[in-house]
Amino acid sequence: MNFINFKNLIKIINLSLVLTLALSLTGCGSSVYESSKDGYTKVTNIEGVTFETPSSWATKATAISSIKDDDYYDGLFVTKTESSYILFDMSEALVVCGESKFDWKANDTTVDNLKAHDIENIWFTSEDKLKYDHDTKNGAYKLIADANADYSVTPTQYASFTGYLATVKTDAGEWSIFAGAVTEYGKLNSTQERLLKHIVKSFSVSEEAESVSVEEAVDNIPEEEKAPAKEAITEPVEETTPVEEIEDTTEETEAIVTDDSSEEDEVVVVDEGEDEVTDTASSETNEATPTEDAGENTSEEEPVVEETPVVEETKEEVEVADTHYDSTPLETSTFKPVEIGKTALVNVIDNAENMTLATVRAEELITGSEAAEFVNTYGRKKTPTEGTEFVVLKYSASVDPTVNYIDCKFLGVDGENLNHLGVAYVSRCYDVYSKMEERNGEYTNIYLYYEVPVGTREYLLTFGYKSIQDAGADIVTANYHVSTGYKAVNPREKR
Repeated sequence: MNFINFKNLIKIINLSLVLTLALSLTGCGSSVYESSKDGYTKVTNIEGVTFETPSSWATKATAISSIKDDDYYDGLFVTKTESSYILFDMSEALVVCGESKFDWKANDTTVDNLKAHDIENIWFTSEDKLKYDHDTKNGAYKLIADANADYSVTPTQYASFTGYLATVKTDAGEWSIFAGAVTEYGKLNSTQERLLKHIVKSFSVSEEAESVSVEEAVDNIPEEEKAPAKEAITEPVEETTPVEEIEDTTEETEAIVTDDSSEEDEVVVVDEGEDEVTDTASSETNEATPTEDAGENTSEEEPVVEETPVVEETKEEVEVADTHYDSTPLETSTFKPVEIGKTALVNVIDNAENMTLATVRAEELITGSEAAEFVNTYGRKKTPTEGTEFVVLKYSASVDPTVNYIDCKFLGVDGENLNHLGVAYVSRCYDVYSKMEERNGEYTNIYLYYEVPVGTREYLLTFGYKSIQDAGADIVTANYHVSTGYKAVNPREKR
């Protein structure tokens, strides 16, 4: 017969209590933090904090630089700056993040304090008594509370969202995030609850990114960003990049605040078709890598696809840049671009892979039939991909682009591949050097053309090596914001 050693049992119990206390003091096992999950993408545009959202949102959200009262937003949209993030679908979900002033430790953890402060001009409320969890980890105090938000994206579009608000406060500042969903009777279903909780639990103070030397960055420039061989024009290599599957699976059919791993993310690759070498000195600038994002089917049943209402679009007259260009070189970034007509600084790399600082000036956009005629005369690809239209850019530079190659990319306003109405587009730019002239050390009449999805509101043209800038190298890119003048019309307001 085995006898219990009570002294040893007491020691074990005491040790367990000590470990439990240590875990609570260090924040390990905390109810306000959660590790990274497959199927989620880290959001890093806000200096100081990071968080995760479902990867499918990144591939479906249309990036916009600002929200306009006279526009109509049907679908998933995201607007980012270096200090804020707002993602919304007015029929489904809202995520907003930015600096805040809740100061929960100094103020009472009450509904009154919740109501007294905002995140990016979005205000909150909750039940009579605030439900919350909190913890301190590595000097950062974090609180997560149940919250509701009433959000009006325009004077005619508004919705109520139920979810969670999280705040992180350090000596450097305070940031907060709200993640909510449109619900039935104000109650989240199990899938919405798991997804929204992971967003706020992944919210944390960001670690400083390691810097990369310029020399190291130059050595790792992707081949498609180097000056292409003029005599050897090649077909793009097709690759397949699967979209990571969201971990939580469910039979629910809510559009975006659910597991959507059974749906395929549509990616349109705007390629060049058959290459035709002409007498013009043209070459591809941004050689796009075709991608086809598709999640795996986790169910034998066909996914339920709701019919998306047709949104009519209108196009306003776009103000053409003055022909008297601003020659003052400006530093730009993804979130601080300049308009057509401005001169911007850019790092360029010559054929010997030496980097130098130069300037470019985007001077004129050519659209419509004039662009089609230009491409037909000077371009290699004569017909745009279905659903897109050609746009031609005329620009000048302080260096010869045939010697100091100037890469250019067509991107969304968030610096990623452009998404339009839930469809990701990968487009390349094509250089045309046949009309180029050198005047007093400046190279003028340089052209490039690219394809834009019909109905696109806005986009970026980025000159320079963005991929190695994203890798952490201290290099300069020239970023131009282009507004097309398209606006959506609320179907209910149609005559």
